[in-house]
Amino acid sequence: MNPSNVQYKNGPEAPGDFAKGKAAMLMSQNNADNTLQADGMKSSDYGVVGIPSPSPLPATGKDIGSFVAGINLSIFKNTKNQAGALKFVNFMTSPAEQTILDKPFTALPVVKGGTVNFTDNKAEAAAFAAVLANRAVPLPLVPAESEFETNVGNAVNGLLAEAATGKNVTTSEIKTALQAAQDKMAAAG
Repeated sequence: MNPSNVQYKNGPEAPGDFAKGKAAMLMSQNNADNTLQADGMKSSDYGVVGIPSPSPLPATGKDIGSFVAGINLSIFKNTKNQAGALKFVNFMTSPAEQTILDKPFTALPVVKGGTVNFTDNKAEAAAFAAVLANRAVPLPLVPAESEFETNVGNAVNGLLAEAATGKNVTTSEIKTALQAAQDKMAAAG
């Protein structure tokens, strides 16, 4: 491992290096598939597993392996055409439309019982569907979500970089980094 490459901040860098054989493993979500395929990989060239959790979990621990996210659709209370807006949301989340949208956006189904359409690799589809169904939680509802993601993301990136270069990251350091991210949110608010 090259210590200068232990973290990436731009989306396609890590999948690109993985696809080109410059990295042995990639930690990502299903949205890496487009980059991997653009760089010449087929879904049969790699395997997908959920990120393991400690076993046993700590007393108050939860087996969380990802988060629920994506493009959100909302209907506001003051929408003048609520019936039309609801019809549009129902259309966008219908199985037929999800089949069309999931491939180019490498998206997982947005409704229970939907099928994974972004890959033809059944094991990959099952792995991502299982994480979403059983180990994913919604992101916290916070004002200024973009800043929240940036601040927490930067804190986690720094901690992962330290761990990847062999440093033992302590619980105290994690709490300190996340508190610093929280403090930045408070200062911006």
